[in-house]
Amino acid sequence: MLRALGRLADRRRRAVLFASVVVLFAAGAYGGPVAGLLDTGDDFSDPQSESTQARDTIERTTGRSSVPDAVVLVRLGAQAGTPQADRKLEAVRSRIEDPDVAAIDAPEQGRPSPLVSRDRRSVYLPVTFYTAADEDEAADALVARLRDEPGVSVGGGVVAFNQVGEQVEADLQRAEMLAAPILLLFSLLVFRSLVAALLPLAVGT
Repeated sequence: MLRALGRLADRRRRAVLFASVVVLFAAGAYGGPVAGLLDTGDDFSDPQSESTQARDTIERTTGRSSVPDAVVLVRLGAQAGTPQADRKLEAVRSRIEDPDVAAIDAPEQGRPSPLVSRDRRSVYLPVTFYTAADEDEAADALVARLRDEPGVSVGGGVVAFNQVGEQVEADLQRAEMLAAPILLLFSLLVFRSLVAALLPLAVGT
């Protein structure tokens, strides 16, 4: 059957080529908007759920995220509440501050707080962005501002999402670079022609 199909395609080369071009453009026109329709904006919540509606109401009313976008871990190098720890904490807070940052939660002096570790030598600082800010850019800028600060780590949902995306992209590029020569070699063994061997790689990219 494949031989018959091949002979038919050979006899009707122009018709097959024309039909392929028509199908290609039709598929592009029909399937082009799919990527935009599948875009969730990094939000996989049900828009009709009460929790999502409450979150949207809070953000629309306050102009800031309903939950912290990032978390900064500060290793104080001393007990919380001591002058040395207070100076470290204030230095970090000053570097976190930015026009995109709406709030920085910090433990209050002299009061117990879940933001302070059990050994009282580390503090978490939840950071909330304005909704008008681009959260990805704001998170990247926050990481860049604190990158050289000793004893400080930046995490949280937005930061983790960006880092995972960058890592996946780098891994895919590396996988393609490693796989391309191997696929070319196998294609050469199968097709016995450089042009034919390059076609699967060209189509795949």
